[in-house]
Amino acid sequence: MFSFPGLSEVAFIVETLTKIGEANLYAVRLLGQKAYAYGVTAWAFEHDMPVLPAEDATKLREWSSEHRVQVGACEWTRLGEAAMTAMLRRCTYHKIPSSDFKLLVRVTFRNQPKPLAEAIYRGFEAGMTDFGRGAHHSLRCDYPG
Repeated sequence: MFSFPGLSEVAFIVETLTKIGEANLYAVRLLGQKAYAYGVTAWAFEHDMPVLPAEDATKLREWSSEHRVQVGACEWTRLGEAAMTAMLRRCTYHKIPSSDFKLLVRVTFRNQPKPLAEAIYRGFEAGMTDFGRGAHHSLRCDYPG
């Protein structure tokens, strides 16, 4: 078999860079899932959308770069607001007054927002690999309040 010197090294570098790129996108996706959980919770409890937790920004910086932290913060806000809008649309579609549904959610979770956010966040784990679940757990769901 014919081989160029250094070809395997180049292939290794390309594969490594691809995996790093996938990991960066994965980190932002995990953050998006947490933002969605926080957005639904904020909507149900009539809170403002919490800002990107400093602990998560630090983790994202460790996993990636400052640029990815900025992208993550923008996505955090966008996805949290999208979750709030989706809940309102769902209530409208099913002709349920949003105030009634919010009350039902709050009663179900004993008027405690943190367990609701945790339940939604854990719901994203169903289709994940073991690696994904490990990364998912590294971003603690610690809804403020």
